[in-house]
Amino acid sequence: EDAPNPLLSIFLLTGMGYVFVFFNAMRQMMGCAILLYSLRYVQRRKLLPFFICVAIATGFHISCIVFVPVYWISGIRIRPMWAFILTAIVTVLSVVIAELVLYMVGMTKYAVYLQSVFDAGKTAYVMLAMNLLLLIFESFFYQNNAKYRMYYNLQLIALWTTIFSGRIVLMLRLLWVFGLPSVISLPLAMEGIENQKNRKLIASVICVLYVMYFIITVGINNSNTVLPYQTIFSR
Repeated sequence: EDAPNPLLSIFLLTGMGYVFVFFNAMRQMMGCAILLYSLRYVQRRKLLPFFICVAIATGFHISCIVFVPVYWISGIRIRPMWAFILTAIVTVLSVVIAELVLYMVGMTKYAVYLQSVFDAGKTAYVMLAMNLLLLIFESFFYQNNAKYRMYYNLQLIALWTTIFSGRIVLMLRLLWVFGLPSVISLPLAMEGIENQKNRKLIASVICVLYVMYFIITVGINNSNTVLPYQTIFSR
């Protein structure tokens, strides 16, 4: 309902890799899909249905509970200039924030993930670059309306989560929570391109880039270990 180009949004589900994440992280992605559905109630300012959706999503995966503040955050007007200023501040303070979060996690049952095989300490530079480019693109075609602000703010949060990858264990799990709406926010941004030919050209370039992305990440590197076969690259 929100996507101005539903076909492109469906393609992005595959191109951005979310379809392949669904294959393995099924519980969490079911929750993320419900969270995406809940955004209609954020737009309509219906708090109770939104909370019900978040509660159901949290029943699938506990990480979905972090979506609760979106009901209020989505309404904040963050201009592109401030978005990048805040991103710079988050980047500078990322070490301190990460240490604080890890200290709090250490007092919960999730402390078992610290120093485990999941705590690889690797920054997801590719995901960081992709989400930064998405924010730049959406900033360039920024639209001052409630729907666009909601999706723009979610993309900003998605970028921030990637900044903490490698510092906070399993942080990319939260990227799925806040990043899935990008399948709608990117087509929304493209609506700001007034010339139809330019819009189709940019859409074509985006499709080609994401085809290359999932061929490399999934087809070659077997991201999320979803391939049912061995490729020549894995020998």
